[in-house]
Amino acid sequence: MQGKNLSLDQIRKEEEVKVRDLVSQLEGCDPEADIVLKAQDGRETLYHQNIRVYVYNPGQPNRNRITIDGYNPEK
Repeated sequence: MQGKNLSLDQIRKEEEVKVRDLVSQLEGCDPEADIVLKAQDGRETLYHQNIRVYVYNPGQPNRNRITIDGYNPEK
């Protein structure tokens, strides 16, 4: 994937982020850095302190999908 920098806000709708793409992006980061999940609801931006990563495949048992979400937003 040389020369292709994917980020969740730059991806065209027909492209999906794969676990390998996310791992590749994180390789250059400080392993001791905190991760927050940025969420915008149209009015404000929230930065969630706690992040969950889990497999979630409702109605699609043969499709591997990983869900990342956040909770406990910073005030």
